[in-house]
Amino acid sequence: MVKELLSPRGERGLRFLMVTLPPGAAAEEMLTGPGEKGGYVVSGRVVLTVDGQQAELAEGDSFQFDSRQPHGLANRSGREATILWIMSLLQPDP
Repeated sequence: MVKELLSPRGERGLRFLMVTLPPGAAAEEMLTGPGEKGGYVVSGRVVLTVDGQQAELAEGDSFQFDSRQPHGLANRSGREATILWIMSLLQPDP
């Protein structure tokens, strides 16, 4: 898996990344924490698992979920997949 940061690192915790998954690639244990995650499938097909529920997503599909839930991403197809991945990670109050 290749992750390319598209946004500058700001104080608000908002991140935009381009994630490329080759065929057969999977990220089963992704970073969790307070905030939200979402994305848009630019090309290919992926399987997104959030809190044990799986969704097959294809080019043009989008998603959003609470990032405290366990989640993973897999490319079970024979073609590379590209996802615009968006994270808003909230900082705990002091």
